[in-house]
Amino acid sequence: GAREACQYCLCGGDHGIEIVNSSNVVLDGVSVMHATNWDIRLQGLTDVHVSRVKVMAWRCWNDGIDVVSSRDVVIEDVFIRSDDDAIAVKGMDPAMDTQNLVVRNSVLWNQRYGNCMEIGFELFNAQIHNITFEHNVCLHQSGSIVSIHNGGQSRVHDIQYRNIVAQTLASDQARGCDGNGCLMLFDMRVVYGQYCRVGPPPHGDGCTDPNLRGSVANVRMEEIQVHGNGLPLRYSALAGN
Repeated sequence: GAREACQYCLCGGDHGIEIVNSSNVVLDGVSVMHATNWDIRLQGLTDVHVSRVKVMAWRCWNDGIDVVSSRDVVIEDVFIRSDDDAIAVKGMDPAMDTQNLVVRNSVLWNQRYGNCMEIGFELFNAQIHNITFEHNVCLHQSGSIVSIHNGGQSRVHDIQYRNIVAQTLASDQARGCDGNGCLMLFDMRVVYGQYCRVGPPPHGDGCTDPNLRGSVANVRMEEIQVHGNGLPLRYSALAGN
């Protein structure tokens, strides 16, 4: 019945921490336990420092930290265990670019859904650029280690991944692992589908013009180590629609 459905996260939920339209934001030393939506949502922000934050979440498709249409953001020394993306970079406010983000010195552990370091899918602003992931560990990885899913019209460019260590699932844990990004080193796609609209609802009206699709350029990866636990990565993907 309805009560049972709600147990499985089908009745909506709340963000653990949501900070919107602010500047000079410091988030230090807090813990978030299992929000029923994104655990930490940072949207429309300028000059942000997130450090020593812990996220423990394991269902409801809850991302760890989402950086949405914000600039000049540093995230460091965090531990994230999330059901969906550990770190997600988005552009849901068409009026503000997402730029100048550094995620470093962190332990990131997404589970059944999502990816370790994700850019996408909701990229409705003009640009996502100057994004750096460095000195991070992706634990028990089942999705993509590095992923860019451009489901909007953004121009994604100048993205760097440096000194990343990733550990995939052991072979006995990986049974049934399939679907988007499963056990992939990198997955970078321009996607035409449910996310390709001019803006988030109610401003967008779905996919009316495929020419609005965005692009991905100038992505650099260096010093990435993957420990496969006896199970090789399935594949990587570079795909334009």
